[in-house]
Amino acid sequence: IVNNEEPERSLQPYGIHYSDPYPIAFPRYTKILPINNYLHRIKNFHQALRMKYCYHCLNYCFFLLLFSYVLLFNFQPPTSSIPSIHWTEILTIVLVSSMLIEEIHYVR
Repeated sequence: IVNNEEPERSLQPYGIHYSDPYPIAFPRYTKILPINNYLHRIKNFHQALRMKYCYHCLNYCFFLLLFSYVLLFNFQPPTSSIPSIHWTEILTIVLVSSMLIEEIHYVR
């Protein structure tokens, strides 16, 4: 608080009866670096709803392509000659599991 004065209560008409005197007593003395501004803009870009929707659609299309590939070309039950499953099946299982966890998260 400068000179023991109360800070201006500009939010009082809206029912907020407090204010923070810290910015008045200690103004910002450092500049925001350009790299921080750049990273902030990238973060906001990727957290925008449109980009989240695009990422979701791309992920779903990738899942459909991978699942189709597994079912059409590479779906063989494990036998004595081929004891393990292919990496595409493992990736499909991981994607289905993550989609299930995401849906459970939406329900809560």
